[in-house]
Amino acid sequence: MVKFMPTMIVLPIVALLIGVFVLAEGSIPGNVLYGLKTKIAEPVARVFSINKEEQVEWDERLIERRLKEAEKLVAKNKLNETNRININESLKNRTENFLLNVKDLVNEKKDITEIADLRLRLEAVLSAYQNILSNLSLNEGVGENTKKEVELLVATLKVYEVNIKSNRENTENELVVNEDGTIANTNIPLSSASVHEKQIEAEETLNGAKLLYQKNKVKFPVDVQVEIDTRFAEAEKLLEEANVFDTASDYINSVNTYQKSINLTNEAKLLILTNLIRENIKYKNDTDDEDGEDED
Repeated sequence: MVKFMPTMIVLPIVALLIGVFVLAEGSIPGNVLYGLKTKIAEPVARVFSINKEEQVEWDERLIERRLKEAEKLVAKNKLNETNRININESLKNRTENFLLNVKDLVNEKKDITEIADLRLRLEAVLSAYQNILSNLSLNEGVGENTKKEVELLVATLKVYEVNIKSNRENTENELVVNEDGTIANTNIPLSSASVHEKQIEAEETLNGAKLLYQKNKVKFPVDVQVEIDTRFAEAEKLLEEANVFDTASDYINSVNTYQKSINLTNEAKLLILTNLIRENIKYKNDTDDEDGEDED
């Protein structure tokens, strides 16, 4: 007689559950497994975000997931009012969580450059998908109802993008130096060491953005390249001006000019990320079309 072994029952059940969760990952609103994905799998995954940085990154990924789902729905002419409202509610919750966690990171004096990059990435995602969804709605076979829902969703994405941008710019404006020579939001006197830190931040931000640009420049239209090149040139000029102020021991103007350079660099980086996301999605969609893939 074969001895009863619990593992003979447990292992197939575990394998089945894993398979179901894997299938749920590719589901979109309207699919049977979609609730499993959004109400069980994603909340469980978020538990493993052990710090604020990871929680911010997870919220950004969830926002991108919802937008990818919207993209699939539009492509299939299945974006209806119910789906749009559900997607929008998720976007609203995730965006609010994102901003709250970013605020905590700023208050905790975490790496300002990393925080800026997180917001730039989300800005770029929201901007890119406005263009992607609008273009998809123009395709043959997309009905008037879907086009109407796309317009409403795109308008909402614009609001979220503006909120994220405003939040980022407010933080950038708080990083300048007061007229009395103290660092903004503190009573700490400005010093040559503070100027040096800001100089390093400005140079590293510019060099990192330029490296990203050079790796992907060929993917961008000429007019976009001109916009990015112009911002980089202005940022470099500001760096030179800041160095002159530093040499003259004019620390206030030096730090504030370095910050202006950082702000311009971030504008260029936003353009890079937005167009990179847009091009990558376009490339993926073109590849899927060639392969004849059609997910349900």
